[in-house]
Amino acid sequence: MNAIGWQFLYPMRRFLLKAWFVIVIMLTHSFADSPRFMLFPFIDERPQIFNNWVRYALPELCFVKLHQVQSVDVWDPRVLFQIDSSAYMMDNDSVLIRHQKRWKWDIAVGGSFQIQNDTLYVQAKVLSATGSQSNMKTEQRLSYPVEHIETLANQLVYKVVSMVNISLTKADSVLIERKFFNSQDAFRTCAQGLGFEMHGLFDDAVTAYSRSVELDPECAYALVNLSNLYERNGNFDSAMKGFSGVAESKYKDELTIARAANFMVDNLVPLQAVRYVDNFKATLEKTAAGKLAIGKRYIVQGEYERGFAALTQALAMGQSDLGIQFTLGNAYLLAGEFKKAIDVFNELIKYHPDNLRYYSSLGAAYRNSGSLMESSMILESALKNDPLNTTILIDLAHTYFDLKWFERARQLLQKVIDIDPEIDVAHVNLGVVYWFEGKRDDARKSFERASLVPVSKRASWNNLGNIFSIEGNNRKAIRAYNKADKSGTKNVVVQHNLAIAYFKAGKYNKAIERYNELLRLAPERLDVRLQIAQLTEKTGRYDEAETHYRKMLEIYPYHREAIYQYVRVLEKNKRINEAVKPVEYYLENYPTDKDMMIQLCDVYYKMGWYEVAIMKYNFIIRDFPDAADGYLGVAKCMYDMIKLKNASNYDDAIYALKQASEHAPDNYLPDMMAGDIYSEYKKYSELAAEHYNKAMSRTTDDKIKKMIRLKMTNVR
Repeated sequence: MNAIGWQFLYPMRRFLLKAWFVIVIMLTHSFADSPRFMLFPFIDERPQIFNNWVRYALPELCFVKLHQVQSVDVWDPRVLFQIDSSAYMMDNDSVLIRHQKRWKWDIAVGGSFQIQNDTLYVQAKVLSATGSQSNMKTEQRLSYPVEHIETLANQLVYKVVSMVNISLTKADSVLIERKFFNSQDAFRTCAQGLGFEMHGLFDDAVTAYSRSVELDPECAYALVNLSNLYERNGNFDSAMKGFSGVAESKYKDELTIARAANFMVDNLVPLQAVRYVDNFKATLEKTAAGKLAIGKRYIVQGEYERGFAALTQALAMGQSDLGIQFTLGNAYLLAGEFKKAIDVFNELIKYHPDNLRYYSSLGAAYRNSGSLMESSMILESALKNDPLNTTILIDLAHTYFDLKWFERARQLLQKVIDIDPEIDVAHVNLGVVYWFEGKRDDARKSFERASLVPVSKRASWNNLGNIFSIEGNNRKAIRAYNKADKSGTKNVVVQHNLAIAYFKAGKYNKAIERYNELLRLAPERLDVRLQIAQLTEKTGRYDEAETHYRKMLEIYPYHREAIYQYVRVLEKNKRINEAVKPVEYYLENYPTDKDMMIQLCDVYYKMGWYEVAIMKYNFIIRDFPDAADGYLGVAKCMYDMIKLKNASNYDDAIYALKQASEHAPDNYLPDMMAGDIYSEYKKYSELAAEHYNKAMSRTTDDKIKKMIRLKMTNVR
């Protein structure tokens, strides 16, 4: 059972990837040696509101073009401008130097423009901060009809990369000149949306992007921008609809596909997310954003090492925004790498010291690492800057809770409820605090009150079920869990608690039903599949249990417990010979696993392949000279060959049995078997009696002692 605890019953992936972790900035060149570009908005020399779209269109077009070039990295201007717009006019050298040192860019591009008689005149400023060209400033002048702004952007990109001695391949040029929109009006509107987004006017940006999509439904670029903001605003249905349409858009590219894939991994159930990423894997492999989606796909399934590898590759390819570090930070926390998480969150605060989310996440990292006092000091400091920040209040209450400062935690949670009564986790966790204060009635009342709030009903009934379970009232626990189950969409925590409660009640079939539902919600969870297999085996449904164990081994062929139990079920189903393959496959990768080596020997022994089993047992004796199982296995094989196959190597068998007796001094079996051979085949009554007596002294089991006494009677 998931006991009473500080819990949040949200979809786990969204909790991990969105709600609690922050973007981690590691702006070092250890990940990528490619030159990094910074693009600033352009200034209108003759400001006119209807030309405002150009100032954002130019850097964004250059970003999209440069992003296609394999040998460069480029920051997304929308991301950095919202964080730090200090140097965008490029007219103050000291400000530019500070900006460059903070963000580690190598080449900055900005400048000014004006429009006369439908012609766009651009005066681009380029600053190089690399190597021998450090602080080299140049200017480029270009002009094109406004309607050909994309062609002007192409030419600007060519001139800039040439100035800083970057060679382009033919493939780079093809990608740079690829069209990203069809309608000039649609792009103008989209560019206005970019400007709104850069300045944090997200509602206005949504309006502009929506209009752009209406004017040109095939423009994946505008569709992705719109869907990103829908996601930001919590409108996940609209975001899902938008991102789902990207793959069918005429003007899609690797970047828009990657952004859609990242959304799918963050929001779909794991199995669907995996399928989406796998369908576009060849395309996703081409970009850092695509590698990010692949890394998330592995992390969602708990394959952290593969996830770390993909994210490291993404960093090496060069990030355009901060999403890669965001996910890497999440992965560190999820995998228990708390020190690494603390390091990157501290680094993040250096870059953006005004963002309270970063302090919140740093406090969570310290809390998870067990450094509770550090966590409380960081969160208390953040709370001074914004005393009404409910996220900080809840995080600090969590830390106080872990410190067992229950009164302080209760006061903070009550303050959250006073600020916003609709924050469901505050109601639920207040009940948790009451419970640990020993105020059972208050806890129950708090959960019951919270159960009246639709968003917290499920968590409240789940915690009530936990209370009843701890009190030993399993019947009421099941009733509460069922109410939690009916209070919203199916939830893995509730299903797990119901399965455990039904198991404790001895209702195994109902427990299996709940585990099957849990497996439907989280098909990657091998622990659940193992529980189902064990329960079906327990109820005598061996064929069904065998199917579940086999499925587990198809997913992960090195699951030791599944292998052991699969072998046991195959034996019950009288097909022990099928057990050889999975055990041998495991040993090909883990050849020194003694227990699995013994398992393979035992399989051969049960199959009656005594010669092969003896050879395998001798390998165990060779590699593990003190392994009693090896000596006992050889002895049992030789004994059975005499009893069942009329072998006559009695002395060899007796020698093997004596060795087994020496290495397993608490086991009665070797001496009992030796007594049998002396009695039945060698006809040495005294020696037989000696070994039977020795076997008798090694057991306390009355049935075994009775059997040995009968053997001794026959000898006399």
